[in-house]
Amino acid sequence: MSKQIQLKILNDFPRPFFGNTISDSVLSCFLEDAEMDFEGYLKEIEKAERGENAPTGFTGNQMDVDFYSNKAVIEALWFNEEGVNDGENFATVEVSLSEAKQLLLDWKKALEDWEKSKPA
Repeated sequence: MSKQIQLKILNDFPRPFFGNTISDSVLSCFLEDAEMDFEGYLKEIEKAERGENAPTGFTGNQMDVDFYSNKAVIEALWFNEEGVNDGENFATVEVSLSEAKQLLLDWKKALEDWEKSKPA
């Protein structure tokens, strides 16, 4: 399941966009939260791949991610599978570690390309 990231500008800031499903929104939250520490996320994936401290992960502003030896489990912090914040159930997406890594690398490159294309 390789997702194609679209870069959309919202309030003058680039945002990752996959589509209009709840799962797409969870993946977008994952990438937005990772922007501040791409290298940290990639290092945690490498640890999980080696079986070190699994699960390992991060809690961001929009999501919580746990990296296991064979997958990443990404859970939204503000909405459930219906897109509602009921305070109890949260939308969750599972992807392989290789897909999580590729999504991070693709989003990092998209942001770098966007920065280069902005007028000075």
